[in-house]
Amino acid sequence: MQEQPVIIIGAGPSGLATAASLNLHSIPYIILEREDCFASLWKKYAYDRLHLHLHKQFCQLPHLPFPHSYPRFISKQHFVSYLDDYVSHFKITPLYCRCVELAVFDEITKEWIVKVRNLGSGEVEELRGRFLVVASGEATDPYTPEIEGLKSFPGDVLHSTQFKNGKAFRDKNVLVVGSGNSGMEIAMDLANHGAKTSIVVRSPVHILSREMVYLGLNLLKYIPLNMVDWLMVMLSKLVYRELSKYGLSRPKEGPFSMKVAYGKYPVLDVGTYSKIKSRDIQVLPAISSVKGNEVVFGNAESHAFDTIVFCTGFKRSTHIWLKGDDYLLNNDGIPKPRENNDFYTKLWHACAGPSVYVPRSGDKVLYFPQGHMEQVEAYMSEDGTMEMPIYNLPWKILCRVLHVELKVEPDTDEIFAEIILLPEAEQDEQSMEHRYYRASPRENYSRYFSKKLTPSDIKTHGGFSIPKRHANDGCLPLLDMSQEIPQQELLATDLHGNPWYFRHVFRGYPKRNLLTTGWSTFVTSKKLAAGDSFIFLRGENGEFGVGVRRSMTKLLNSPSPSIISAHSVRHGILASAFHAFATRSIFNVYYRPWTRSSEFITPLDQYIKAVQFDHCFGTRCRMRVEGGESGERRSLGTIIGTEDLDPIRWQNSKWRCVKVKWDPAASSVLLPERVCPWSIDLTEFTKKKKASTLHHQKRARPNNASSPEFSSLLMDGRY
Repeated sequence: MQEQPVIIIGAGPSGLATAASLNLHSIPYIILEREDCFASLWKKYAYDRLHLHLHKQFCQLPHLPFPHSYPRFISKQHFVSYLDDYVSHFKITPLYCRCVELAVFDEITKEWIVKVRNLGSGEVEELRGRFLVVASGEATDPYTPEIEGLKSFPGDVLHSTQFKNGKAFRDKNVLVVGSGNSGMEIAMDLANHGAKTSIVVRSPVHILSREMVYLGLNLLKYIPLNMVDWLMVMLSKLVYRELSKYGLSRPKEGPFSMKVAYGKYPVLDVGTYSKIKSRDIQVLPAISSVKGNEVVFGNAESHAFDTIVFCTGFKRSTHIWLKGDDYLLNNDGIPKPRENNDFYTKLWHACAGPSVYVPRSGDKVLYFPQGHMEQVEAYMSEDGTMEMPIYNLPWKILCRVLHVELKVEPDTDEIFAEIILLPEAEQDEQSMEHRYYRASPRENYSRYFSKKLTPSDIKTHGGFSIPKRHANDGCLPLLDMSQEIPQQELLATDLHGNPWYFRHVFRGYPKRNLLTTGWSTFVTSKKLAAGDSFIFLRGENGEFGVGVRRSMTKLLNSPSPSIISAHSVRHGILASAFHAFATRSIFNVYYRPWTRSSEFITPLDQYIKAVQFDHCFGTRCRMRVEGGESGERRSLGTIIGTEDLDPIRWQNSKWRCVKVKWDPAASSVLLPERVCPWSIDLTEFTKKKKASTLHHQKRARPNNASSPEFSSLLMDGRY
């Protein structure tokens, strides 16, 4: 029985990327592949004209970029060559002809047991490992649907994995079954080689160009999914016009929504649609049955064919051999959406900072569009001085939180939260006061520390100096001080799940706690600089987590990551919020704590408590601010007035309506001159407002979402 820390199943691109990452951290592994080569789908089972459907920036594997000479959309030949170089560069040596028959977790030994059949010798081998990586992919077993009479068909029946090109099919009648990307491309290849080509299209399809998808994938970083879907459909209609005259139709759901919900990709048109328009490719409905060489279709018509090519995808077999996987896969073997576990949540909040509030599902909150605009300006390094139109949108929207997912950017480690909100039908303040909801408490974790890195901490051959108080407060296991040089090995994971090995040692003159081995690798990989903060957390079960928090100076000096302007993003956000408010439909927002903009989603109870008091001139107040390694502190100041921040667009808004003069020694950081009432605490007694002033505002009445004004708003909001 062989034992390895990590067992990887599948030597396709995902398995190879995992192996390369483990190699970089010197973590032993074994990689199993059913075929006799790596990336067998690309090397053995792909048609000749295949190209990556997405721009190359979305497809390169980690730690080795594509050569600059490669085109934007990479061919099969280029990609196979790239994978050959990748395997050679990282010295990856899969075990080939290994078919996994069983993988089960042993609760006693806390190990995975994997039974593998050697297809060469026929022997069954058993492997054990602490971690199991299932990288067998979506394309596991070719799938051909059962069709009445198919066995009687005298011609050739192929699956797309057996098709190479259309040279051998000139002047033949060929039927392509399946209207996904493979089906559409194979149909075009057949038509280009002189075959009389027909294609079965059973369901509505989204047809997009490669450039449209590239734009959509970039927009999804900044704009809610439903708005990107709307734009993609509009662009598709503009470019491809009406599809019905050619036997095609568009789905009711958007292209990216269908990918998320059903795993169904839009069709990326590379020339097939023009062949359909010119009638070089005939579109036919679903197959009813096969009678000899005649294929009968759902409209009762029949046509004779010489060859049928099934482009009907694959069936996953993972759920057959992976036991106890109910929490990982559904009945079709498709991975379930990831849910944030408790340790991940704690580490995320530690990286966010002690003053950051993120709501939970079910919370009642107020959404402030003005605050959302501030975050966009801060994140995209623009000042927001460009003129914005006046939107008929309330300055606050009462919402219920439907879902929260805590995420992290793969390249920068910036944490952010995706929050799905549903506007409530009742929006007036009187309703809010009578239905008093208490929000979920802010996360508070004591067993972690944060340290701002010094120039000596980030030296290539140096170590990280652990503050003495944190070395002994339970964040780290106690060292055995009886050793000549007290030391221990620590294994921690970051928010991406990557393992990091450190050596904790007590040495030096004077003696101090240090992280040595592994620290330089961490600094280099995370591209840390002096002023950034290092986070170390100890979980309740003894596990360790590490993270980073970038300095504000670095964030402000970084170029904007967007391919579109902040002005356009603000338009899109306001249009999305308006549509959601007008139709009482869900909308997505992204909260980025590192921008240090005010929280534009506020607990309902916190808002109600704050606005019931007068914020009079001369009243003393205090505000929580982050205090670096000391956690958070409170800064004192005096209220010097209240007035609208933007009386034209957001009349009577309480967003940053309070003007404060802070005490000279209030904080070492620059504090805002304007704050929201719920961001401060009054330190002296003030009278409550009268009920008549609390409830003087009527509920805003949005325009009809189907009106011309709304259509114009959406168009303006996108560009």
